[in-house]
Amino acid sequence: MTCCGFVARDGDAYIWSDGEQYLNGRPMTHQIKKVVTSAGGLAAVATGLASLCGEVRCLVAGLGGASLSDALRRLPAHLRQACAEERTHCRAIGAAYEVDLVCGLIGLCDGEMRGVVFAEAAGFEPREAAAWLSPDVGGTLPATAQEVLAVAQRQLRCVRNLSIPVATGRTLTIARVGADRIATSSVPLLIGDDRAA
Repeated sequence: MTCCGFVARDGDAYIWSDGEQYLNGRPMTHQIKKVVTSAGGLAAVATGLASLCGEVRCLVAGLGGASLSDALRRLPAHLRQACAEERTHCRAIGAAYEVDLVCGLIGLCDGEMRGVVFAEAAGFEPREAAAWLSPDVGGTLPATAQEVLAVAQRQLRCVRNLSIPVATGRTLTIARVGADRIATSSVPLLIGDDRAA
């Protein structure tokens, strides 16, 4: 499970993800950077199978200087291909394959920040959205990095209550994306008394 999301506004946007990933219900031992950026000023996160999330990171990083419009044209076919290859691999080794890859992408288009969600269950057809949360915990959308941390902590509590009681989220990576910059920072997701919660 991954705690991630984005909120896009006219002037800038935030996109975030925790650094923890699970395999067979157990945390992987190494930190995983999940927020990825491109030279063209796009930023993305994904949730789903670790191998496919890694593929999303490679695809977005490989977009180079592509615009958001270019990404919307190119990514759906690439994502479908990556999932088809994963299904083939799973069949070859006798493993089950579950449809669950979802990724969010933000970038500048026509002078404003826009967010897009690509869901495997919808054939990766892009769906424009001002905000996306996984898991969706509702509430007020964040307008600052501190508010992003608060939302991510609510997301982690949801994950702990519903599926993985020992999840810590490890490090939260937050990227602030604007017309001329992408600035990233990382902070511990659980702080203070939250560690014992």
